Amino acid sequence: MRLGIHLSNVLSLVQSEFREEFIFLKTKDVLLNTDTHEIVYQYSVGPFSKIVKVKSTPFEYIAVFKNEGYLFETNLWCEGNKHFKMFIFENSKEAFNFGKIVAEKLNIDLLDATEYGNNQWEERDEITGEFKI
Repeated sequence: MRLGIHLSNVLSLVQSEFREEFIFLKTKDVLLNTDTHEIVYQYSVGPFSKIVKVKSTPFEYIAVFKNEGYLFETNLWCEGNKHFKMFIFENSKEAFNFGKIVAEKLNIDLLDATEYGNNQWEERDEITGEFKI
């Protein structure tokens, strides 16, 4: 199964010597392949892009936590204590919505690690399998 995630996060304004303005859209795409355990990051700015492929062990869970800059990060944890940074959000609601979607699509657990020392697994509905957050 493949899961694709696309976020458009920043508009950059560039001025040339001729005082013309160009607007470039900066995007980050993450593609997850559960069959091969491959993670593909594609970074794009305007027409330019770079693709980074990473081979991983089987996916275990998604963790949402608050970093030192008071932003909320979502990481994909794999077997062997290896993790991959997926995205950073300004508020917890966006981070949990994103984490919930990915965890449900990959059928893995979701960990709330936003409060230091008080990690909690999010509960799923027994019938639908959806998270209760």
